[in-house]
Amino acid sequence: CQPAQSKSSAQDAQGARETQAGGASLYVTLGVPQHWTWSAKSTDQQLNIAADVDITLPSVSQVPVATASMRKFTEEDLKATVRALFGEDAQFTLPESMTKEAIEAQIVLYDDAEARNKSSETPNEQELALYEKSRASYQTLRAETPFGAEAGELPLAFYDQIDTAGSLAPGFLGKTQQEGYDFLVTLKNETESPFGYYGETSYLYASMGAGGYCGYYGTTKSAPEGVSLTKEQAIEQAKAIAAQLTDELVFCYAAPVHGNETSGRAEGWACVFMRAVNGFPTAYVSQDVCSDLATDVPLAQSYERITIILDDLGVADFQWVNPMQLTAVTQENAQLLPFSDILAKVPDAFRARFDYDVSRAAEPLTATITGVSLGLLRIGASGGDSFTYEPVWSFFYRLGEAPDEAYYIGSANNMYDGYPEVSSAITLSALDGRVIDRNLGY
Repeated sequence: CQPAQSKSSAQDAQGARETQAGGASLYVTLGVPQHWTWSAKSTDQQLNIAADVDITLPSVSQVPVATASMRKFTEEDLKATVRALFGEDAQFTLPESMTKEAIEAQIVLYDDAEARNKSSETPNEQELALYEKSRASYQTLRAETPFGAEAGELPLAFYDQIDTAGSLAPGFLGKTQQEGYDFLVTLKNETESPFGYYGETSYLYASMGAGGYCGYYGTTKSAPEGVSLTKEQAIEQAKAIAAQLTDELVFCYAAPVHGNETSGRAEGWACVFMRAVNGFPTAYVSQDVCSDLATDVPLAQSYERITIILDDLGVADFQWVNPMQLTAVTQENAQLLPFSDILAKVPDAFRARFDYDVSRAAEPLTATITGVSLGLLRIGASGGDSFTYEPVWSFFYRLGEAPDEAYYIGSANNMYDGYPEVSSAITLSALDGRVIDRNLGY
């Protein structure tokens, strides 16, 4: 991936450009400067936009377009992940939440919820149907599970679990240990939510969180505190792990994270991997589908990615979300709009993004472009059967003056699953210049 790049890494970027394999440089082909200084105004003159940044392009000569569909995790994905994270000899036990006693308690909860719903003045028939379906699934699980309160060893294989639609679906939920820490490994291939909150989704987690997920947050720190592992070392370790899982996702971005309250391992390096097509990488921005809390996206389906968090003891957290499979490369080398044509659309795209702020300001506001990247983005309405990987330009930004450092640290250090330097961007299709809404995914 090619996220926004600081001037300090300009030499690395130059080295990458010098090693491009064959074909004309994308800088020449697209008319893109290696360092870009620019200023513009929105059509209504109410927003000023300024840029003074290096532009880093992928070190390939051709820009593909491809189609893809979501796939489900397999038992081999599970076994490969466990081998890579915990070794060949990892042993698992069933979590307390899936013992007979816990399942029986869950059935009682559904009985109580159903009784409350039926006794209300306006019973919710959709919820009642979900309760009935979920209870039936739990009753099946209760009959299947051999484990009571003293859960025994659990084979590393798929077994029935209940998804959020109340259905039984093959997956895995097991507890193991590494370096004296408990990890919960969760694999689920979920059907779409019965209430439309999200579409079909698949995820594979290995987390120290008791509920199967551990909250790490982006931070403005230059490095995690109390961790001697360097960024470069973390990247190499993460690459070695990811290489055992797939050759279709490539290293994309690394950043310090903090916030794990489950154990003393509160800080680490997050290393992100996303898809590349014919060597052309994803345009990474940490904003995800439906990450705008003010706007719900029906049947939301997060972007495909692997995130590996490492500290001095090794892997602290692992997430693999929504694996995809390419169905076709529809264009080996797409015809892109010249960069000047893209820039002509940028001012009003920024004006639309900041309409609320600009409309209420007494004076024109200024947006500063802090970075620019070109890469692929999975595009398509959530809940659909197919998606397109399309080249896009991402313009990272800051509205107004740089915030007070204390305020910035306080707010940016609480960015859930986001990284301040690449938290959001205006995204335009490199094919036709249309604005892509990352919150919607198209």
